[in-house]
Amino acid sequence: MISEYLLKLQTELTTGNALEHSYRPALKNLLESIDPSITAVNEPSRSAHGAPDFALFNKINRDLIVGYIETKDLNADLDQIEKSEQLKRYLGYPNLILTNYLEFRFFRNGEKYQTIKIAEIKYGVVRNIEFNFSSLEHEIKAFLSSKPETIISAEKLAKIMGGKAFRIRENVQRFLASEKDAKNQELFRIYNVMKQLLVYDDILHYQEITKSIQKTISIMKDIDSVYI
Repeated sequence: MISEYLLKLQTELTTGNALEHSYRPALKNLLESIDPSITAVNEPSRSAHGAPDFALFNKINRDLIVGYIETKDLNADLDQIEKSEQLKRYLGYPNLILTNYLEFRFFRNGEKYQTIKIAEIKYGVVRNIEFNFSSLEHEIKAFLSSKPETIISAEKLAKIMGGKAFRIRENVQRFLASEKDAKNQELFRIYNVMKQLLVYDDILHYQEITKSIQKTISIMKDIDSVYI
């Protein structure tokens, strides 16, 4: 199964004209062969934290997304990709794979827990690392069947919520910087309400601060439901 997948990568690579997108059909076939209960959708519609290259749907319940995959070109430096703002956003997904088609990095709730490399390129040839084939197949199966992890660590919860807050702020800034349209009109209304509620010339008394905080939380919930 994985040998056939790597052979398809080699075929595309040999053309000399292959781009990163050229290898996606091979990856889609591999994923759906390992677990026939899922459908790997290439270029799914934009979701909460951006637009990863693949969304993995449960075939029986199409509303259930079991994970996301971000793909990069063959031999792309995944260490550098991990440091990018793009991946920081994507780590908001509970289940994520980052791959250059030869190396697979698995993330759960924003933390990397496994890395498996099944091949490398030398002199234009895909060199298989066969002893990792079964490990990758097993890890993908586990990834696709995993249930949401119970968060019992305050530190982990703070990290996850901090990441979500970062993405909310980023999305709000992006919408406020754009021209008013039907989609962001509600956000501008909320923004103006916040200015009226929170900006004062006089020193705020305790009760006023408390009320402002309560109203701000409610407003952020509104933003979350509409834009995130």
